[in-house]
Amino acid sequence: MEPFGRTASGEEVHLLGLSGGGLRAEVMTLGATIRSLRLDGWPHPLTLGFATLEDYVRVRGHVGVVAGRYANRIAAGRFPVDGRIVELDRNEGANTLHGGTDGFAFRVWNVIEASAARLRLALTSSAGDQGFPGHLEASVTYRLRAPGTLEMTFEATTDAATVVNLTQHSYFTLDGAPTIDGHALEVWAPSYVPVDGASLPLGGTADVAGTPFDLAAPRPLADARGLLRLDHNYCLADVRRPEPVAAARLTVPGLAMTLATTEPGLQVYTGDKLQRGPLPRAGLCLEPQIWPDAPNRPDFPSPLLRPGEVYRHRTVLTFQRS
Repeated sequence: MEPFGRTASGEEVHLLGLSGGGLRAEVMTLGATIRSLRLDGWPHPLTLGFATLEDYVRVRGHVGVVAGRYANRIAAGRFPVDGRIVELDRNEGANTLHGGTDGFAFRVWNVIEASAARLRLALTSSAGDQGFPGHLEASVTYRLRAPGTLEMTFEATTDAATVVNLTQHSYFTLDGAPTIDGHALEVWAPSYVPVDGASLPLGGTADVAGTPFDLAAPRPLADARGLLRLDHNYCLADVRRPEPVAAARLTVPGLAMTLATTEPGLQVYTGDKLQRGPLPRAGLCLEPQIWPDAPNRPDFPSPLLRPGEVYRHRTVLTFQRS
């Protein structure tokens, strides 16, 4: 563990290294951020990252962070719970994105456990933090193992009914190119959530078959049809699964990344609005999570967490050379 700078409030930020199973990672305690992920023998980093803490503070682009308390969007920054309306911090116009202005991405997490190939970080979020009810204890565990696998486990408990939706927000770029246009993507989901101009759900779900959202077979992110532009939730299941299930594959010549998750949704974002650091489409974000605006939509998978329950989300990334 080595110092990586201090926040504006004076909190010290550290950088920790992990190595195992053919992978190497660097994790920053600010935002529980994956700063770097590399595969032995592969010439390019697998994710976007910045050289300095100042770059992360300047960009505030959720690059490699853990997003929470609620990843993705909550419409109008409000939702009902047990008969009352909860009002949240609004940081994307009238809506709440990734937990608010001071979401988990901008907090210094505590190191609970650190070994060569395993790291556990924890964060305490008090009742009323960004408007969310309940005192929340959250953690993320990163573990590297063979073959070329990164396991991520997110856990949380609360002392009052609240909503929780944590995800890892890395931007993947497997070939070292300036954009992701040389990648191909598969997502094994029967439906997706259509959205409006604010990236909020229009209503229910829609089948992907026969639409530009059909990624059942590998599709280039850029081809003769143009650029594939996505910021949409793919519906993997109606509820969280007990064990990770393969959901997506990202490929470039010579390398494939397979994503498996317990989560019922996968937000796919092609990075078209990246700025103040990474260029547009410099990385592809694959965010396993509950569906967007689920706290306001009883027909979506529920993000509700009550006292005595444990929120547990597992996602597994496996990198394989060809």
